[in-house]
Amino acid sequence: MATTARDRNIGVAYTYDGELKRALDIAEAYGFRILPPLKVEACDREHAENYTCPEHHIAALKHFDARQETYPDGVARIAHTHKVPYKNRLELRLEILGDRESSAEGLLFQAAHAILQEYGHKNTMVTVNSVGGKETLGSFTQSVGHYFRARINELDPECRNNFKKSVFAPLRCTHEACLQHRTDAPHSLNFLTEQNRQHFKEVLEYLEAFELPYAVDPHLVGSEHYTTRTVYSITSSGRHADEDAPRETVAWGERYYHLAKRIGLKKVIPAVNITLDLGTRTTKESFKERSRKQTIAVHIIHAGRPAKMRVLKLAEFLRTSHIRVSMHLHKNSVTEQLERAQLAKVPLLIIVGQKEVLDGTVMIRHAATSSQESVPLSRVATYLKSRI
Repeated sequence: MATTARDRNIGVAYTYDGELKRALDIAEAYGFRILPPLKVEACDREHAENYTCPEHHIAALKHFDARQETYPDGVARIAHTHKVPYKNRLELRLEILGDRESSAEGLLFQAAHAILQEYGHKNTMVTVNSVGGKETLGSFTQSVGHYFRARINELDPECRNNFKKSVFAPLRCTHEACLQHRTDAPHSLNFLTEQNRQHFKEVLEYLEAFELPYAVDPHLVGSEHYTTRTVYSITSSGRHADEDAPRETVAWGERYYHLAKRIGLKKVIPAVNITLDLGTRTTKESFKERSRKQTIAVHIIHAGRPAKMRVLKLAEFLRTSHIRVSMHLHKNSVTEQLERAQLAKVPLLIIVGQKEVLDGTVMIRHAATSSQESVPLSRVATYLKSRI
């Protein structure tokens, strides 16, 4: 089979120049690989229509399926832009594929918050819910369907028509007639398994650890055809500091597991994403292949979930201090994390465990000599800058 230029470049990373450069710089600092807009084919549009999902979900899954060998440990973090002609807007999409851990949502929330702050958004609020997994989503969907069918004649006419395509339509509808009935509609949280409850609990713990304001909305849903577990949106009062200023939705996302097999891929690919609308008008943008791999001087290793939360906050602190770091949040084994750092030949390791979380310190190890010392969080940036 002939090799195309596209096939040869499957592992290539890119630099970006355009209106979203600041956002993509932040995404890259969090370990996302910058890619040109993903190609959407005719069959992708057909799948998207069948499962009422965004076309970029399909394109991202197919990209990952064809290129898994180019992503360490089978986990991809990609950032790409998308032009929305009817809005004359340029959106940014952050996607994590191959990662089942709740830390993936934590990483997306942290990166999205940093980007929104960079673009002047004040008083952001995360609205979040869990619709459960495949094993309970059917029961929840059936219960919602029964509830609204019994009240179908009382719904807004447009919503009644949308209900034929999606039983979740009344949960999304903002018409007063539908809002009145939504209050007593079935809650997805009542259908969760213990495993799904634990995942959702961990997601909320990340929001609390990052001190991000949030509200749980048990009626926030994605698509009954593919969304699983976490679904969320972020609103903002824009550049106004007044909490009473009008709010707008600036980001939204969801987790999905089984869409890959439904579109004909051979295995389940866990995926989670967030789309950001930064109010950027569609303008010219360019992508260039990186001439050489970026050098990372610091790798952060965590031991335990509380340490993961500390690590993400530390990563943001170091990013604002202009220190590039790498980390493997999806790896829970310290041994595996150390092995990855050794393969990458990273000279400095930051190790955060339960003791460091309690003490407000980190352990910094020099890979060449294996010597290490405890450093207070307040001095980490200064310490690293003197040794990089």
